[in-house]
Amino acid sequence: MKKKNRRFVILLIMAFSYVFMMNMVFASSSQEEQDFYEVVIEQGDTLWEIASDANQFHKKNVMDIVYLIADFNHLDSGIIHPGQTIKVPLP
Repeated sequence: MKKKNRRFVILLIMAFSYVFMMNMVFASSSQEEQDFYEVVIEQGDTLWEIASDANQFHKKNVMDIVYLIADFNHLDSGIIHPGQTIKVPLP
């Protein structure tokens, strides 16, 4: 392969790599920037009640919203405590 063609191929590979990397960066940042609102947990609050309130935005099965909230807040057990602030993702 001629030297000029080799440079072109290398530049082309670098350009495609750059586009691919930027696509990955923007895809991951859009997931991190999901809209949400915060709820400060009070005595007696449950994830089910919070999910029921959030259903006005989601229009889904309440149990699916419970799982969504638990996953969004990394709640392995689904247990919440008074004074805790959790994020409720918006669709």
